[in-house]
Amino acid sequence: MSSFFLTGSIGTSVPLKRVCPECLTVQIVAFSNRFKYVKCNFCGSKIPPGKGRK
Repeated sequence: MSSFFLTGSIGTSVPLKRVCPECLTVQIVAFSNRFKYVKCNFCGSKIPPGKGRK
């Protein structure tokens, strides 16, 4: 597998990972919702969008 492909696929999936501030569960959000608040699938609280790449 090409290292460029692997780096690119990991780089695009990292901003989609969110941690709920209430129940601390990790979930992946859709690419179209990456800049929006989303509802936690477990406790129902709102998860803020990430701050981008760190």
